[in-house]
Amino acid sequence: MTTLRTILLGAALGAALLAGACRATSGYLSDYSRLGPNPDAPGDRSARLWVAPGDALLDCDRLLIETYALRPKSGSFLAKIDRGTARELVDALRERMIAVVDPYYSVVSEPGEGVLRMRVAITDLTFRGDDRDPADASGIAFEVEMLDSRTGQQLAAATRSLQVPDGTSAYDALAERLLAFMNQQTAGTQ
Repeated sequence: MTTLRTILLGAALGAALLAGACRATSGYLSDYSRLGPNPDAPGDRSARLWVAPGDALLDCDRLLIETYALRPKSGSFLAKIDRGTARELVDALRERMIAVVDPYYSVVSEPGEGVLRMRVAITDLTFRGDDRDPADASGIAFEVEMLDSRTGQQLAAATRSLQVPDGTSAYDALAERLLAFMNQQTAGTQ
């Protein structure tokens, strides 16, 4: 009886964790099924990563950075503010990403040979103060995928929530982490 109870409790816990993981996604990525723990963030359950096997990313030296999507989690800061303000905050984040990446990768506006299409959905932002200044962003939750710009094939995907220390902006932290990932996976010049 104790063994059966343990098995049933384990199965119930596993199902609850799986249901929680499914609810944590926004539905933005084209495929969540391949995401696994991010080896660069051990112990961080929000940090999930998948990179296509092979060297498809090595051939990419230009980026097409789509307008960031707004996919607020229920009850999040982004869900509580007006849509226009949220859009302004997310657009500022995309501009920060372009500023960080542009010295190392050509940012383009059209798909093509060697162009990696980056899609990002912001699911939450937190700020240290009430002024919502991007420099005071203390946390960010996001989903990102990188696609072959011509075929639409998913080449990499990740989800993560970041909290940053005082004196650091979550906007900068996200942009720098995405740049570091690009440099690890592609022929980046940094």
